[in-house]
Amino acid sequence: MRAEEEDYLTGLPARRGFVRCFGQLPADSRVTIFYIDLDNFKQVNDSHGHMFGDAVLAEAAFRLKELFRTSDIVARFGGDEFLVFLQYNSDGKFLYEKASKIIETFGNVYSGDLQDFSLTCSIGISLCPEDGEDFQNLFQRCDRALYYAKLRGKNRYAVYDGR
Repeated sequence: MRAEEEDYLTGLPARRGFVRCFGQLPADSRVTIFYIDLDNFKQVNDSHGHMFGDAVLAEAAFRLKELFRTSDIVARFGGDEFLVFLQYNSDGKFLYEKASKIIETFGNVYSGDLQDFSLTCSIGISLCPEDGEDFQNLFQRCDRALYYAKLRGKNRYAVYDGR
């Protein structure tokens, strides 16, 4: 991976690296994108400082990497946002279980240090080829799903449903 494609804080691929990897997929791939946003992350930086916020982001990245296979791509998309892209052959139940596991895992990140609130995340999910076959369409749709998850109260996932 080129230096400009790697996130310096987490060591994960950055936006450019993620998009390039996505573009190298075989045309008939069945994949999904998880768009993960840490809820209320500004509170972490405001109450504990940016250095602690960076440590939380690095720990979140580490834990995400542990939840996925080496063939999956976990990337830091920017700020407190992560993208995960994985190929799958099963029904959606596998994906929903994975999303629930992410939410559960993030609830335990620095839980002792964040006494006034817990770290939560919201996740938007889109599927290929159902929701689109190129990165731009899939991203727009998982972004809509993420917005819906946040609108419903955060700390949950939503799958794009055509709206």
